[in-house]
Amino acid sequence: PVHDPCAMAYVIAPAIFETRFLHVEVVVGDHKCAGQTICDVWKDFAKDPPNVHVAEKMDVDKFWDVMIDALKCCNKVTPFNAFVEKSRENSNK
Repeated sequence: PVHDPCAMAYVIAPAIFETRFLHVEVVVGDHKCAGQTICDVWKDFAKDPPNVHVAEKMDVDKFWDVMIDALKCCNKVTPFNAFVEKSRENSNK
């Protein structure tokens, strides 16, 4: 699963996702279901208004295009490249 990268991709390119506006709650309390996310897809809680855009589909090919482009951009600016280059120079001495 790549949930965190999907969340970042949604911020960068929301058009590659299909979402539904649903009422979502997180179970709280001291029991086995604590932390569980409940998405009201069947409108069982009709009195509670939608509060979250829930992604249901994603264009996977476009997602990976976004991810690869982001990695290429990061590679251009990371200071780690200088560290790697210096390490290579030292190992060739």
